[in-house]
Amino acid sequence: MINDLTYTEVWSRLKNRIISKPDTLGCTSWKKYTKVAEATKDIDFGCDFEHGLCKKQRNVPPYYSGDDEFKYGTMGCCVRCNSSLGYLDHIQPGTIMKYLRMFNLKTGFWRHGEGCILPRSMRSYTCLTYSCSDKSSDIYVQISNLAKGTA
Repeated sequence: MINDLTYTEVWSRLKNRIISKPDTLGCTSWKKYTKVAEATKDIDFGCDFEHGLCKKQRNVPPYYSGDDEFKYGTMGCCVRCNSSLGYLDHIQPGTIMKYLRMFNLKTGFWRHGEGCILPRSMRSYTCLTYSCSDKSSDIYVQISNLAKGTA
């Protein structure tokens, strides 16, 4: 269970995800991954919030029930950021301490009132591309074009 995770275990899991070259977003270097990741900030992911709550997840119970700070739907698609370690499949060499300094055992990289605190260049492929909107297929085309340099 994630409540039992310690920072030592988080360190160990992240350490196993260090790779010299990324293999997502059509990128074969960390420099290109960073460039494509930063460019995703201009894509409309179709997120729909009302009064600070994700409309799609409004009725989804919080991952940690009983915690008054995290009410229904407030974390949206970030609800399992902690248990998935930010959905990170791989990280760049030399960045593990940056990740550890930002990681919270209860909420991962998500913060109440801020959302994800990771810079786009450090976010996972999942976090850079996920959309629960009807625009999902268009978003993947836009990201693919960014990676190919055609956007």
